[in-house]
Amino acid sequence: MEPELRTYLESSLTPAANIVGSALDRFVPHLADRVITVNARIRSHLISMGFDPDDVVTANPLADVPKNVHTRPPGHRNRRLTAVYVGNTDNYQGLDELLAAMRMLKPGTRGRLQLDLVVCGDTFRISNKIATYELADLVRIVEHGSFEDAWDHTTSADFAIVPRHSPGGIPIKLINALAASLPVLADRQIAVDLFDGEEALLVDMRDPPSITRGIERMVTDDLLRKRLSAGATNAVKRLYSKEGYLAIIENVYSRLPSKWVRHI
Repeated sequence: MEPELRTYLESSLTPAANIVGSALDRFVPHLADRVITVNARIRSHLISMGFDPDDVVTANPLADVPKNVHTRPPGHRNRRLTAVYVGNTDNYQGLDELLAAMRMLKPGTRGRLQLDLVVCGDTFRISNKIATYELADLVRIVEHGSFEDAWDHTTSADFAIVPRHSPGGIPIKLINALAASLPVLADRQIAVDLFDGEEALLVDMRDPPSITRGIERMVTDDLLRKRLSAGATNAVKRLYSKEGYLAIIENVYSRLPSKWVRHI
């Protein structure tokens, strides 16, 4: 909770959120016989706090994919490649760094790319950034709409950008982009389970020049995008499959004291 709780609060409350989150991290897991974490980083953190590694397991969440959704082929909007971000506009999502990176793209890349920000929530700050950085020809804000609409935008893109660099929580945007078999540009600290250059292209999302270099590679290297698309599909099978998830959960319950298992 410590790295995650503060992302939902005003910056002035960060110190208090860190204290509360740290206290919850130290106290709550000790109430359980087994602990299931949603990513490997949290598991490592708990083990460093003294938990028995055998009592802490990671169960990666499943992709949240709608059924029976009509999708359009990539590049349907124009001859430019389309990159997509889907999510909210909160500060911790890393959109400020992404827009700073977009303004540093080479002219040739700018002419070949369009970034769609498929967002919900207040867009005033982001709209101002786009205007200040003179990115109106390159970046457009798209209303999120329904989950199915957002998924349609995702699957219609040529590649996805997941700019979040704040640790903690569930990287559902990353998982869904992989489930759509999209080449993904993501932060190396968030996508710790993925093979760089094979399942995703990993950069430092805190560093705009690093993001710019990653985008340049995505736009100019067709073979890279093709390889990452295939790698995304493999990553979902390897890390986020229903079968793998159920196997982990069943193993956890099988090791619980019998007095608890009878009531499950």
